[in-house]
Amino acid sequence: MEIVMIEKRAFMDFMASVEAFFDGMADISRRLTNREVSEWVDTADVCRELKLSKRTVQTLRSTGKLPYTRFNHKTYYKLEDVMRVLEEHKALARKDGKDGAADDE
Repeated sequence: MEIVMIEKRAFMDFMASVEAFFDGMADISRRLTNREVSEWVDTADVCRELKLSKRTVQTLRSTGKLPYTRFNHKTYYKLEDVMRVLEEHKALARKDGKDGAADDE
């Protein structure tokens, strides 16, 4: 076994660097856990909440209307992007006179 000796000051500087690294990692972990991860939804969530088929969601992805991220063979969407697409479609429906109300004809 080899013993390496370093000055106390060098060791303290090294330990401060290690602590700063772990503090940074804890901060990133906290931000991801509390905010960013909860803002991502998968395809099943989008289909269920918006009452869309998987194919419709795929079309929105393929046409570039719904940005996505793939991780471990699973597709995720930022909740803000899903809400933006929903608002755009609501605006288009109103513009076309299709507000969801039944016609009185």
